[in-house]
Amino acid sequence: MYTDQMQSLLESTIKSHDEIAAMIIYSSNGTILAHSYPDRIGKNLTEADTVYGTHTEEARQAVANGKIFQCSAYSAAMGQIWKCSSRRL
Repeated sequence: MYTDQMQSLLESTIKSHDEIAAMIIYSSNGTILAHSYPDRIGKNLTEADTVYGTHTEEARQAVANGKIFQCSAYSAAMGQIWKCSSRRL
């Protein structure tokens, strides 16, 4: 699947689900293939996605191993604690 198709899928999924505030699609090496902030596409999870806070390494390992990952972290951008959840597609 091409990156532009993944970005379209991501955007339509967010629009269709009010409970989803942001969404990211990673490759197994952590490269961002689609993102709520499209300027991050092509960058790596560890350099572009600071929202995981102290859980960044756990998130990176989960992506690399195709494992489910969940955490809660404070987002200065949102001004609140947010919950993240990941799964393999």
